[in-house]
Amino acid sequence: MSLVSRSLILWGLIIAGCSSEPLAVDPLVVEVGGANFVGDGFVSWATPGSDAAVITGFQGGQHIWVSVRSKLSNSEIFDTSVAMYREATGSDAEAYVKPGPIEIMRKTQLVDGWQVVAGIPAFVKEPCKVRAHRLRVEAVVRSGDGRIATGKAWIVPHYDGYCDP
Repeated sequence: MSLVSRSLILWGLIIAGCSSEPLAVDPLVVEVGGANFVGDGFVSWATPGSDAAVITGFQGGQHIWVSVRSKLSNSEIFDTSVAMYREATGSDAEAYVKPGPIEIMRKTQLVDGWQVVAGIPAFVKEPCKVRAHRLRVEAVVRSGDGRIATGKAWIVPHYDGYCDP
């Protein structure tokens, strides 16, 4: 067989093996929820009666525990950013809940087929301004394989501390 014939056969095999279809990649599914009182586990905020409490920590600051989970990522580490926004009108519209976004990289735990990052402390500098107001909690997740996805949840937190009337 001549060199030209071999080259033509090789090119034919290469072209036949190539597809114009992109490789299918499962989308990165992200859910945002809370954690228990000490920051462990994942508590779905979509469940009726789920709790979103503003907690006073040991150092006197306040936070809401946020947990993030993904079902389709095989990564053990998430690079996660969490931000809370107060949904309001006027000058407070779309305002970050102070002090702003929290970025964290943490090892995940495998729980019921989900990769979970639990107990991200979303700090609340002014808890009296967010209690009983609707907040949007957003998480941006970058998985170990480079995929990026977002998840959102809406909560109305309660705060049992003192607030001026």
